[in-house]
Amino acid sequence: MPIRTFFVGLTPASDMEAVLDNALLFAEKMEGHLEVAYLQPDFVDLSGDAALAAAATSYPVRPYEELLAQHEKAEGEARQRFDAWRAKRNLPSDILHKMLRSLYARWIQSDAPPDVTLVHRARLSDVTVLPLRHKRLGTEAALLDAALFESGRPVLLLPPKIQAAPFVRMALAWNGSLQSARSLSHAIPFLHEAADVHILFVARKKESAYGRVGIPPSEVCEALSWQGIRARVVTIVPEEDEEVGAALLRVAKEQDVGMLALGAFTHSRLREAMLGGVTKHVLDHADLPLLMSH
Repeated sequence: MPIRTFFVGLTPASDMEAVLDNALLFAEKMEGHLEVAYLQPDFVDLSGDAALAAAATSYPVRPYEELLAQHEKAEGEARQRFDAWRAKRNLPSDILHKMLRSLYARWIQSDAPPDVTLVHRARLSDVTVLPLRHKRLGTEAALLDAALFESGRPVLLLPPKIQAAPFVRMALAWNGSLQSARSLSHAIPFLHEAADVHILFVARKKESAYGRVGIPPSEVCEALSWQGIRARVVTIVPEEDEEVGAALLRVAKEQDVGMLALGAFTHSRLREAMLGGVTKHVLDHADLPLLMSH
């Protein structure tokens, strides 16, 4: 399936222009367009938090109207920055002449809570774009969860600065899991654009290395060949006491990979939170674009 619609979720902590420039890089290559929304914390929640904080301290409660005005001002300023960015790059604000492959950037206005807006727009888009941040707190953590677990769409996480050209060499992390199979399916339109494709496979001592069903990475290459994609397997041997996530990122850097596709949270979120895991390590340390699927 071709990629046409990139939904970009901006947050107050985002470097807006950098996120939009990076998203535009992908939209131009895939002949798609950008749908952009500003996802700030819901002012209703903020007013409740302020009231609770005031009750526990001597600070006065900030009026609901004041919080609403601040919320609307932040949205207005974000919209102005977006319009300036769009005008500088000579992008139309909507589709022109009903052309399927029109490149444009459209602002999406929503009064719903940020996670609801994200899920709504993401389910109607081909891919959701969020900034890649190593420290995810509050709204940003909730938005990433919503994108991965509720949208049904792949999530493209973009670092502030893209070091290597994404479409020169792409990689898919494979472990035979359901999540990696979904990642494989979601990644195909992007892999078609890559000059070189690697299937990254972490060698393990146990027979379960290929997953419960037992699908080796060589068969992934064969399946991709029927899509017109030539790929090769890169087997990763973790160094002593090296985590799988760290090994993946190390080899991706050694291979000059410009974009990494992988399944997210093969284990439960609780286990990853308590014990760590591949997804958590990659999210906390990656500096290249990630295409994640759950």
